[in-house]
Amino acid sequence: MSRILRFSEKVLLFVIVLSFIMMICPPASAAEDDDVFPTLEHATSAYLLNIENDIEIFKENVNERVYPTATVKMMVGLIALEQLGDRLDEKVTITSKMLRDVMGNNIGLKAGEIVSYGDLIAATLVGGANDAATCLAIAIDGNMTSFLSRMNARAVSLGALSTNYANASGMHDDTMYTTCADTAKIALEAYKNSRFMEYCTMEKFVMPATNISSERTIHNKNALLTRALVSKYYYKLARGMSSGFTKQGGYSLVTTASYEGATYLCVIMGAEYDEDNDLIYSYNEAVKLLRYAFAHYGYRNIIEEGKIVAEMPVSLSDEVDHVPCVASSTVSCYMPYDLDIDFAVEKTVRLESASVEAPVEKGQHLGMVTVIYEDQIVGNVDLVAGSDVQRSEFLYILERIRAFSSSRFFKGAVISAVILFIVYVIVNSVTRFKKGRRRG
Repeated sequence: MSRILRFSEKVLLFVIVLSFIMMICPPASAAEDDDVFPTLEHATSAYLLNIENDIEIFKENVNERVYPTATVKMMVGLIALEQLGDRLDEKVTITSKMLRDVMGNNIGLKAGEIVSYGDLIAATLVGGANDAATCLAIAIDGNMTSFLSRMNARAVSLGALSTNYANASGMHDDTMYTTCADTAKIALEAYKNSRFMEYCTMEKFVMPATNISSERTIHNKNALLTRALVSKYYYKLARGMSSGFTKQGGYSLVTTASYEGATYLCVIMGAEYDEDNDLIYSYNEAVKLLRYAFAHYGYRNIIEEGKIVAEMPVSLSDEVDHVPCVASSTVSCYMPYDLDIDFAVEKTVRLESASVEAPVEKGQHLGMVTVIYEDQIVGNVDLVAGSDVQRSEFLYILERIRAFSSSRFFKGAVISAVILFIVYVIVNSVTRFKKGRRRG
């Protein structure tokens, strides 16, 4: 009986561990072979960019017009933060006019309710609340028309020239459109705003009670960030930014993800829904692209601190004839992991002189190395002596004698002595000759 219990306990433990692993891993369809270059199978368009180096990893149909769905709220939140500055604690009174055309996902704002700008922004970016986004837009500019003009002008200023907004919620409108590339440009600008990222990365936002409503708990609608609504899409590396759906536009997703210094922006537009398997493919496609990027790209050390890059001849030492020139710091470069560094990267070494005299102190500056990748300078690193080199006093004295004997002063002195000697000989000869004549 005890053996049976022990076996049951082991089975139970295995099930618990397996369940935990399934919870923290991406969906099965996203865990495809990371060595195979990904293809877009269940969405209209997709874009993947390494933010730090502005390198496009993947793009497909990025200039094709699509309906923006909830990505509209990124622009609403960005403009609100830019316009309001430090006024986020100011209060807004919700009016029936603000709520007149609100449909879809909302937090139940009511006419006469007093809320802060900050709470409306949080509800917009965390929960994707249509009523919060609409009320926020009208509160800032007085009417929706003016705010839409501001949104479209801001899109143009960011280079999103194939984008047109017709409302602040993202609910379908035939006149509203964007592209995957435009959405990425807007998302990149929002990514630079730290407060924007703080809001859209929250797993949940607890909205304080108001004069009408009790406290509201608003969960993030981006299923990559939280398990509160559904756990199978959770991806622990994801941060922000927007997710949404309309019947006409399909599922959209904008997210960033960071690992070991590399940050990616991923945009999926027009994704499908698999009803049989209950799968929203915007999440699956995004995770598939991100997994591939993390598996195949990253920062590699081209030159490591303390590693020998070159050698410089040393004189006046009877111990060594060269001193190692080592890198004073590390140079890393973002590139594919399978790239041959020796073939792809150029290193140009410039030493201060052809040789150096002992004594040499460890850390003494000796030159510089320049690292070039794809015709761009990745970094310049000082080269310093990797070890101390003692001077030989005997060689030093010999060198001083040699240096003195080859100096202009020494050469001048020798020439002067020779001239004086010649003059002496001549004078002496003349004198002796005159004496001889007198005797004769």
